[in-house]
Amino acid sequence: GVPFKLTPLYIESEKDGPFIRALLLFDANALQFSDEPAAADDKDQTPWKKAVVNQMLVLYDQNGAVADRMATSQNVRLRKGGYDWVMKNGLSQMVDIPIKKPGAYQVRAAVMDGVTNLTGPASQLVEVPDIKNKQLAMSDVAVYTESFLKAQSAHGAPALRVVNPGESITYRGYLYNVA
Repeated sequence: GVPFKLTPLYIESEKDGPFIRALLLFDANALQFSDEPAAADDKDQTPWKKAVVNQMLVLYDQNGAVADRMATSQNVRLRKGGYDWVMKNGLSQMVDIPIKKPGAYQVRAAVMDGVTNLTGPASQLVEVPDIKNKQLAMSDVAVYTESFLKAQSAHGAPALRVVNPGESITYRGYLYNVA
């Protein structure tokens, strides 16, 4: 299969309203990459590594009804340095899912290699507060390590949810209806 982690974060935006940001991090070693030559007019003639990744996310409300779903297919094209980094650290993606009303939700996700048809499932729960009631509410909290912020490693990425003992962290969240 394709091992991956799913981290859903509740966020409220004045412009876009409430949404769940689904952070996906999957093991790129489980994907089938093929060589693709550079275009003739490309100044860098280094060949590309290409994989096809299909994703499906389904959002279930607290009654078990489907609240939303989305499916995407992406061509991942990387050159040598990027390919090596992704093979070592994993491939991360972010998907935003709009939310129509507050409540508890289950996010279920699946990823499929478009060549081998190998799949991987993941699911997580997320609570969306009712901020229209003017009570204090908070988004989910994302935790980052210092090495992730310096882009040296995917270790400490919010989607990975792993921090070494003694490692410096940064966290981010939002407060709503602060009087």
